[in-house]
Amino acid sequence: MKLPRSVSKGFTLVELMIVVGILAIVSGIMIPSFSTYTRNQTLKQAQENLKSDLRSAQNKALTGTGSDTLINGNPVLYWAVLYSDAAGSNTTYSFYLTASNSCSVNATLQQTVTLPASISIVSSGSHCLLFSLDDGSVFERNISTGLTVPIPDTTINLRHSSDTTTTKSISINKAGLIYSSN
Repeated sequence: MKLPRSVSKGFTLVELMIVVGILAIVSGIMIPSFSTYTRNQTLKQAQENLKSDLRSAQNKALTGTGSDTLINGNPVLYWAVLYSDAAGSNTTYSFYLTASNSCSVNATLQQTVTLPASISIVSSGSHCLLFSLDDGSVFERNISTGLTVPIPDTTINLRHSSDTTTTKSISINKAGLIYSSN
């Protein structure tokens, strides 16, 4: 005579503890990787937005948007983009219509853009990119020195506050080409 076999329905406590342990180990490995991924994606998105905004200012200059505007009786000459790496102002950049080779003299603020949280500009000093309404040429004004020159190849660097070793860059060359350099 055979004894009836009991049918087990479910998992034992040991089996459940093993599964929970495996999930904890995998989660412990994945969370730092995911944090790095999201930080890098935020930085890349900020880079793409800034590049797009610079191209937009350049296109406005090339199409003559604002050319019929007068500022203090002077005709508008440039679309300008002001950015700085100074603490407190390194998380924004501003667009101006200007009637001089300056972002602040004979200029009207059009828009200020705030970078995503924890992203900042880490380029050298304060600069004003000037996109000419005449021919679309690009000039750069170094705010510290006061010099306005045809743009050399220049780079704007962005960095995430929790990773000071990784930067994303936007480069502008003498021909006015705006591109991501990393």
